[in-house]
Amino acid sequence: MYETWLSGYLTAFNAYNPGVSDILAGTDFDDAVVWIKSYCREHPTVVVHTAAVKLIQFMQRNGL
Repeated sequence: MYETWLSGYLTAFNAYNPGVSDILAGTDFDDAVVWIKSYCREHPTVVVHTAAVKLIQFMQRNGL
């Protein structure tokens, strides 16, 4: 269920941010899911939305 939500969230991010065609460029969705799961294990009180925002910030910062 969370993977489906994440896919939609990232699709919306791509659609509504000028100049961004694919926030996951340089990686793939499976790697994004692994990143989210790792983040959530390290931060068990954080909601999935916050983890998704952190993933986007990580991708933007590292240009992956």
